[in-house]
Amino acid sequence: MTGAHPFFLSIDPVAIESVCLDFLRTEYNGPTLAECRPNWFGVDDYLHQAADSSRWPSNIRYDPDNDGVLIASLGVHEHWNDCQHKQYSRNLGTGKGIELFKAHDLHTGKITNKGYSY
Repeated sequence: MTGAHPFFLSIDPVAIESVCLDFLRTEYNGPTLAECRPNWFGVDDYLHQAADSSRWPSNIRYDPDNDGVLIASLGVHEHWNDCQHKQYSRNLGTGKGIELFKAHDLHTGKITNKGYSY
């Protein structure tokens, strides 16, 4: 394999999809139909719903432990500040949401812009 490939890791499925969508929106922002689809209005509606139970249909209640305590969110959803800095609320010190940080290059051990993890 040649070139660098990003590696994404998270225990939060909503957060990792939010980050991947931000990368897709940046990479596929071209003039053709296929290149602009990640930027269509509403493409991230499912992430907004997953992150906030007030957006769920009225008949949906999620209590995986069967203890009567409903889950209010399936994860964190937010977008980065811009495609140059790629900062989320934890990077900016404004919240407890997503933090994106650069991983070490597996071959050199140096921190690079080639790989990302959060």
